[in-house]
Amino acid sequence: MSQIESRWSNIDGLSVHFVEAGEGEPTLVLLHGGGFDSCRLSWRLAVEPLASRLRVLAPDLPGFGRSDKPAIEYDLDFYTSFLKKFLEHQGLDSVVLCGLSMGGMLSTSVTLRFPE
Repeated sequence: MSQIESRWSNIDGLSVHFVEAGEGEPTLVLLHGGGFDSCRLSWRLAVEPLASRLRVLAPDLPGFGRSDKPAIEYDLDFYTSFLKKFLEHQGLDSVVLCGLSMGGMLSTSVTLRFPE
């Protein structure tokens, strides 16, 4: 079993919470949905089994969970840019994205905008 660790990153002045577990390639990034969602709400039962085989990151997107909630316009362009910066901050060039609802839309947007 892999231990799930709660971590923080500062992305453009925003304090961003995420959970991390496991190791290996590829890194799987789990993206939660909208509404009142968060990484732990959507992915709490999935992180540990997935982390037994690979590295897993699951961020609380800005405006959700334990991450900062600034009074800004949250739109797809913002989240796409944010996720690219989050991945760069983690030193990741290539990942597998998996999203639920809004996270699925974000996964598609990032993949289309940054196919590399």
